[in-house]
Amino acid sequence: MEQSDDVGRPGGAGDPDRLAEELILILNGAFASADVLGGNTYGTRALSMARRLIDEECRTPITH
Repeated sequence: MEQSDDVGRPGGAGDPDRLAEELILILNGAFASADVLGGNTYGTRALSMARRLIDEECRTPITH
């Protein structure tokens, strides 16, 4: 995943490919949950999970 290097490396991600794959899983999970279960909180929850994952994976925490 070449694009993951563009995003992950400047942020200090040790493994930008893995980070990109995990973020895609979060996104797909939010879409699937919203589609099957309904509701509008899954996007907000996915964003919160993605921020925690990025903070954990990168040496420099993102600002919210």
